Parts: sequence; structure tokens; C-alpha cells
Amino acid sequence: MNSLTDESKNYNIIIVDDTLHNLRLLSNILTDRGYRVRCVPKGTMALSTIRLYPPDLILLDIMMPEIDGYEVCKRLKADERTRNIPIIFISALHEALDKVKAFAIGGIDYITKPFQVEEVLARVENQFRLQKLQKQLAEQNALLQQEIRVRREAEMALRQQLKRSQLVGAILERIRSSLNLEEVLTTAVREVREFLSTDRTIIYRFNPDWSGVVAVESVGEGWTSTLATEIKDNCFINTYVPLYQQGRIAAIANIQKSGLDPCHLDLLRTFEVKANLVVPIIIEDGGIKSGGAGERGRGGAEEQENSA
Repeated sequence: MNSLTDESKNYNIIIVDDTLHNLRLLSNILTDRGYRVRCVPKGTMALSTIRLYPPDLILLDIMMPEIDGYEVCKRLKADERTRNIPIIFISALHEALDKVKAFAIGGIDYITKPFQVEEVLARVENQFRLQKLQKQLAEQNALLQQEIRVRREAEMALRQQLKRSQLVGAILERIRSSLNLEEVLTTAVREVREFLSTDRTIIYRFNPDWSGVVAVESVGEGWTSTLATEIKDNCFINTYVPLYQQGRIAAIANIQKSGLDPCHLDLLRTFEVKANLVVPIIIEDGGIKSGGAGERGRGGAEEQENSA
């Protein structure tokens, strides 16, 4: 038994032929095999039926009144909804030019009259085998593309992790080899800015009253420096300092959509900030509780600001 017999009930076939005898014969052959078959006697009727209920395969007679099979095929292939439906031409025409024309306008096979049962079934089942293989190939290709994306993402993540490790290692090495804290921090903010591809990276040192000053900065070309700028932001002090005291890290991709308090938003706009990352560096009992490189002092904070 053919391997497609059990699957044939899942396939819909439309037969288009103006001869009733041909419709009955082809319908009986394909129905006995288990296919679901619809018969259409005219080309114009076929166009509306196929567009309304697209089949899996079309058997299309060439010589028909009103519009012939060639024209039906052309219109179907010009329609986005039906252009991918395979069409097998059926005809009593035996000339090579007729077959060439059929293939040229989009036909995928050709059956000549009078019909041979074995030939009809073989050509129909061959098309469904091809469809099945194409579907399997598309699924395998989709899985392969997904696997490639996953591997690329994993590779990028590993590269980013390696860069982070190298950056941290380089900063720690400078800390060990240098007694000049200002030099260490200046180098750190520069390398962090380059690593994050931001326009500005600063270390902001708080005073006892939670006002503060920009202690260290690395800023891109064309941007205004804020180094040594003293800032007292009551909005920040009242709302955000308690959060950062707990070690909160804030990453904001777009300050306009961040839900920040308007008073704090105004301050950020003053410094041309459009996106930022804030990492608190907290000193307790002589040691850093949370954070990385930073200026020693009460409530220190490291902030990277992206103005682009």
C-alpha cells in the first residue's frame, strides 16, 4: 500500500474540467484513494471556488470555454492567496509546445488524456510527497536558524562576560600597582565608558547632607564636562537616596518613559541625559558593602549617563 494512503484524507484536491465524464472519472480515482475531491466545470467558477477555499492541489484542464486553463493558471499565480497552490495540467494536447507553455506559466506537472489510473495517482502522490518533504525541510531549516541564533547569542554573551572579566581584572591590577587613587578611578571610568559605549561615566561623591560633587568623569567628545559640578537634588535625596542606600542598581533605557519624578527628570535633562545606569558604592565599617570601583567616602555612587 502506498505510504500516502493513510495521509490522503488530509489533502484537498480541486478538479477543473468542462467534461462531465472526465470529472467523474478523476473524482472516482482520487476518492477511492482517500482524497477529498471537489469538481468544478468552468474556469470562472474555479477561480472563485479556489480563492474562497484554497485546495492542496489543482488538476486543471486546458481546453475549456469562457477562459481556458492557461488563463486560469495565470490568474491564480498572480494572486497572493493562490500563487503557491501546485497545478497539474490535464489535456488531450500532446504537442511539446503545449507542455512547455503549461510549465512556463506555473504548472508543476502534466497529465495527458485518455487518463491512466496509475499515472494519475503516481503524479498526484508525487506532488504530495514533494509538499511533505518541502514542509519537513522548512521545519528543519527553521530549527537550524533558531539553533544558530541561540549559539550566536550564547557566543555574544560569553564575549561580553569575557570583556567584563578583562575590564574588572585590568582595574584591579591598576589598583594593586598604583597608590594614586585618583589615577585608578580616572582610568576606571574611562574603561567602563568604552565598555558600555556611553557618552558619559561619572563617580559622584555624596556629602553628609546628601548634596554632592562629580568627583571623577569620562566624557565623550562634543559633550559638556560636569567634573567638579556640585549638585543638590532634593528630589533625589528624598526619593532615591533611601533606595540606593540599600544597594539598588537602576538601569533606565529612556528617562522620558521611566516614570521618574518630574523634579529629578528636570535635573537629568539639564545634563543632557537620555538613558542612564546608576550603581551605588556603599562604604560601611571601613569596607564596601555594595558596588565596585568608586571614590572612598560616605554614600559614594557610580553613575553612567548616556546622552545619545
